[in-house]
Amino acid sequence: MALAAEKPKAKGPVADVLTRVKLFLGIQAFFLVVSVFTVLKWIYEH
Repeated sequence: MALAAEKPKAKGPVADVLTRVKLFLGIQAFFLVVSVFTVLKWIYEH
């Protein structure tokens, strides 16, 4: 099943898109964690 998704001719562009998506999701996750931490810190202090 995993082999069917990896077509040699489309590997370059697909890998590039996956890299961008992973980077984007990583940045989003980072800001989510920072936001949650900030809110919890604010709740703890008040």
